[in-house]
Amino acid sequence: ISKTGNEYSRAINAPSWKDISKEEKSKIFERAKKRLNDSEFNFMKSRYARIKHQEKFSKTKCDNKIYQCFFSFEEFLKAWEAHKIDHGGIFCAITGKPMTMVGLNDKGRKFQRNWSNVSVDRIDSDKPYTIQNIIFVTWEVNRSKQDLSINHMRKFISIYEDRFVKLKPLN
Repeated sequence: ISKTGNEYSRAINAPSWKDISKEEKSKIFERAKKRLNDSEFNFMKSRYARIKHQEKFSKTKCDNKIYQCFFSFEEFLKAWEAHKIDHGGIFCAITGKPMTMVGLNDKGRKFQRNWSNVSVDRIDSDKPYTIQNIIFVTWEVNRSKQDLSINHMRKFISIYEDRFVKLKPLN
């Protein structure tokens, strides 16, 4: 019985994944690939599901509050549609480069990351997922900003402006 009260029967005699033939595994993989790669809606639904359940997968339970999601899937889709209007299509909000929506790669690249895929990033990583705090960028951009807080980014910008815009000497 689940937390929500739904009752599920356990498949006691179901075959394990290692007992399934290569042909059957290939069919399952192709169905999943088609489901994720052929529909923007399904791809975005998978991104939302990852955000919604992120706090469950957090490595440290003490910081789960910053991984909480405070919006519905419908609000998420509206934010995505607004992003496409603002940026002229499926383009990264930071770099302006086209973004992809590849849910599953081909067999040869099965476990490789698609660095140009759409990624939902929090603008301020110290705050939870809210519509105001998310932005649609590529995985490459999301990963590159992972280790910096918003305050550190402000400091970098301040130094950049001092040296290259205001041309202050380095005495």
